[in-house]
Amino acid sequence: MSSVVLVLMLLLTGLVSGSLGALLGLGGGVFIVPALTLLFHFSAPVAVSSSLIAVVATSCGASANYLRQHLTNMPLALTLELSTTAGAVAGGLAAGLVSHDVIFVLFGLIVFFTAYSMLRSVAQAASSSPESGDQMSTAVANDSYQVHSWTAGLGLTGLAGMLSGMLGIGGGVVKVPAMYLFMGIPLRAATATSSFMVGVTAVAGASIYWARGDVHLLVAASVAVGVYVGASLASRYLRRVHNRFLIYLFAAVLVFVGINMMKAGLHLNLPGIGG
Repeated sequence: MSSVVLVLMLLLTGLVSGSLGALLGLGGGVFIVPALTLLFHFSAPVAVSSSLIAVVATSCGASANYLRQHLTNMPLALTLELSTTAGAVAGGLAAGLVSHDVIFVLFGLIVFFTAYSMLRSVAQAASSSPESGDQMSTAVANDSYQVHSWTAGLGLTGLAGMLSGMLGIGGGVVKVPAMYLFMGIPLRAATATSSFMVGVTAVAGASIYWARGDVHLLVAASVAVGVYVGASLASRYLRRVHNRFLIYLFAAVLVFVGINMMKAGLHLNLPGIGG
């Protein structure tokens, strides 16, 4: 594969990842790492470090729009980021000591459970009120909802940071459900707040990989440019996307990523990316 073709494919990967990442508050790393390892066959350190840099680009591209729309809860983001950043540094340091197969399997189990929890919340809301499944989480003003379960939130976002440092994700795959399911944050506000947080988390993790010399500048730069463009465009349309659709899309993405992470960790020859 020529360098030009490789760059174009990496740009496209970043564009798609950034768009989905911005809509769901994930940072895009949950798509980038599987793509770089399973499709492009880069080593885990290169994929993780490139993804972390791209996650920073996702955050920059999406957060500016979300801040203008007053969707981001900054006090909440800054408080939770204390535990998340500590987790990211610990995860980056531990990444060289823990088998990536073990990390992939654990990550797959976590996202499967998260997808189940998200879908169960839709079913419970729909059964309690026929209209609640369509209307839940519509309020986003910071003074229109009360934050609770801080202990669970801080613990889960610390775990999100550790996963970020180990796997090259922004941690939004844990942060958004933690805020939405445990802390009572409306889904759109959780998504926007997570989009801001993932950039800070990723910087902490990326610095560890940079110091170890794991960053491949061509790969990281190509993906980051695509991610920034995708995130900038997608974040403009969050208010227009239906809450229930967001949850179904979130769950589908989690299942897809979980299958491929389990496949990689267990070395299974199953259908999926890289299959």
